[in-house]
Amino acid sequence: MTNRKEDLSYPYQGRNFLELPENYFYAECSDKNYLSKYIEYRKSVISRIRAMSYPDPADYPFISSPRTDLHDLFDKSEKMFMKGKSIWLDRFCAKFETRKKFYKTYSRKDLTPKKEDGDADFYSYVKFSKCLCSAYQKSGSFKYLSTLIKVNDTLCTLPFSYPDTEELLTVLEEELRFVHDVE
Repeated sequence: MTNRKEDLSYPYQGRNFLELPENYFYAECSDKNYLSKYIEYRKSVISRIRAMSYPDPADYPFISSPRTDLHDLFDKSEKMFMKGKSIWLDRFCAKFETRKKFYKTYSRKDLTPKKEDGDADFYSYVKFSKCLCSAYQKSGSFKYLSTLIKVNDTLCTLPFSYPDTEELLTVLEEELRFVHDVE
């Protein structure tokens, strides 16, 4: 969702992060204005999403994002986390932190990717972001906030459309609120 005219002072924008993944190993966050640049960038993305014209869901009931197998796995991971079992969510966090992307399907037995099925869809990333919001809210663990910021950095670099924009807006606003609360 990057606009070529926008200020690229926040270092984690300006290209599609699924095509050209970011390596956060040496994160460019030593600049004293890093936090304000991050906040300004997120607010600009949120403003652009809000400015988009949303059709009324009642008028367009046929418009919905597909709920994929990966979406269902993220949903199950979130439910398990809420019951005190973080193993699946932690494994998906590690997978994202390592590869910076997801595959379309994973084995339900051991969560190994089925690479031959291709890459995950946009909505699965939004669902994963929602899981991370829930996990951070419940646990207060910065590992979930850190992964959330990276996932949302990725989401902000991808093209998206209604109906995903409504849920994307929610997770971006929550992330920004979490960061403000830490600040």
